[in-house]
Amino acid sequence: MKTQTLFRLGAIATLLTAIGYLIGEAMYLFGNVQTLFFAWYFIIVSVFQVFAYIALYAAQAKRGDVILFVGFVLSILGLLYSFMDSERRLAWRTGLITDAQLAQAAQITSFTILNIIGNISIMLGWIAFGVGVIRSGIFPRWAGILMILAGVFMVIRDFFIFEYFFAVFSSLAYGWLGWALWNKTREIAP
Repeated sequence: MKTQTLFRLGAIATLLTAIGYLIGEAMYLFGNVQTLFFAWYFIIVSVFQVFAYIALYAAQAKRGDVILFVGFVLSILGLLYSFMDSERRLAWRTGLITDAQLAQAAQITSFTILNIIGNISIMLGWIAFGVGVIRSGIFPRWAGILMILAGVFMVIRDFFIFEYFFAVFSSLAYGWLGWALWNKTREIAP
């Protein structure tokens, strides 16, 4: 398989992540998060997001620095946490674990620590990756700035109005990065 083809597939994964975030955040904002469909939907979007990060990092690796690498690693760690949390929600929604078991798991210190580490990894990963995008100069600076803003708004999105900003900035960041990757494939790939 040609390197250009891999970057094109990565661009498609990044664009699907953008669309997935937009639709997923709309479902979240309208209260559809307690459904089995939403649990599966989030898992599927996260799979695309992993491939998107790999392609975006690979496209910038030669000109990137340690900040880009740290952002990549933290984002992947955060996604691993998200997978684990989604599997827990999926098990609860399908009846594999009961409400009592779910409440008991929340009291275990290791789950609390994983929750904190996972959310911090996601937030810092998005911010560091956005800074890395700006510093590498491969993709538009504004795409990196949008990624940074999405990471910042992820922290404060529990306040109602900021959820909208997170949804918009995350979708725009991934969309812009996916489009830029699609258009720069010939320049990046040998």
